Amino acid sequence: MTKNCIEEQILDVLTTWRNGTNSSSVPSIQAIRINSLEGLYEGFGIKIRYSTGDMKLSGVDNFFVEQLSVSAKDLEASATVRFPVLTLTSDNYNLKGQAYVFYPLKGSGLMTAIFQNSTVSLGTKLVSNDTVFQIEDVNLTFSVENIQIDLEKSSWPINAVLNSNAMQILERYRSEMVAAAKDMLKQTINDHLATTISPQLLNDAANNFCNLTLSAIPISII
Repeated sequence: MTKNCIEEQILDVLTTWRNGTNSSSVPSIQAIRINSLEGLYEGFGIKIRYSTGDMKLSGVDNFFVEQLSVSAKDLEASATVRFPVLTLTSDNYNLKGQAYVFYPLKGSGLMTAIFQNSTVSLGTKLVSNDTVFQIEDVNLTFSVENIQIDLEKSSWPINAVLNSNAMQILERYRSEMVAAAKDMLKQTINDHLATTISPQLLNDAANNFCNLTLSAIPISII
C-alpha cells in the first residue's frame, strides 16, 4: 500500500492511534466529545424544535485506512478512511413539535444514532508563509451505508420517520456538514501546524523523509 517512508510512518502512527497505545503524542480516540446542538427540523410531515446535551462519538478508533498518498516534495496528502460502525449518543435530548399539522410530538431522554460503514476521503496541500506551514484548503467527501436512530421516549412516528428517511435527511444537510467539517479541520490543523511543524522540518523531510520521526511530533485529535 505504501510507496515511501513517510507513508509507512504515517500508517505506523495511525495504527498506534487506533490501538490506543499509551503515548503523550498519540491521545485516545476511543470517545470524542461533540458540543450540544439545537435547531428546527421540518420535513416528511413533521416539524420539531430540538436540542441535545453534549454528545459522544464512539467507534472512531476502529478505523481502516483504505488509501493513503503523501508527497513530501509537493507537500500534498490524501487519504480514505473507513469506519465500520460509528455510534453517536447523548444522555439527554429534548424535542417538541407536531406531525401532519395537528398531531403533537414530544420526546426527551437518551439519543442514539448508529452510522454503518462510513467512509471519509480527505485531501490537502501545505503552503508556507515563511514562518509556518498552513493548509490552504481541505477537500472532503463522505458516504454512509446505513443510519439507525433511536430517540428514547419519543412520540410516534418520530423514530419511524427518521429511520425511514435517514439517508434523505443526510443528503439535505450534506453541504452544510461538509462545509462545517472543512472549516473545523482547516482551523484545527493550522493551529496544530503552527506549533509543531516548521518549514525547515518539512524541507528536511522532502530531502530525506526516511529520517523524519513522526512519532516524536505531537498529534492532536481533529
